[in-house]
Amino acid sequence: MTTTDTALRITRSRGPLIGALVTLLGLAGAAWFWVVHPQDLPVDGRERTARTPTGAPVYLGIARTDRTIHITGVRLQVEASAPVEVRLLRCVGGDVQVTTDPSAFCTDLEDPSGHALAPADSLIVEVTGEAAGAAYIRPPQISFTDGLQRGTRRAGSPAVVTIVGR
Repeated sequence: MTTTDTALRITRSRGPLIGALVTLLGLAGAAWFWVVHPQDLPVDGRERTARTPTGAPVYLGIARTDRTIHITGVRLQVEASAPVEVRLLRCVGGDVQVTTDPSAFCTDLEDPSGHALAPADSLIVEVTGEAAGAAYIRPPQISFTDGLQRGTRRAGSPAVVTIVGR
């Protein structure tokens, strides 16, 4: 009779380890997707229009939000038939449709970058032209954080300003 020595070898299956890694990667991917895809900001397709004489500023409300966000940057696209100066401002505690004096509607005006934009606040543009012409301002593209989420979204309304000679 012959006996053969056979060593008993016990190995672990790698299936559970691979399954756990796939699950962790899936959860990390879902978390990353959630962080960089915040809820859209309100968009209003109604165009704001204003008419102002050369050299006189006019203020138009272009964006509001339905929740408090922290603004990290705002990009405005302006197309104009004559040179215009466009300045973006945060109207604290108010909203402006079209006016030549925003102090009646806003408790303070400031650069919006680095500040929170609350539902009671709005973004406005100050437009001044030194020559007759027109300016078209697209809805702003706002970079922001909302809690742990961050993103860049269009918000608000487009605006058209006609600048007439005096």
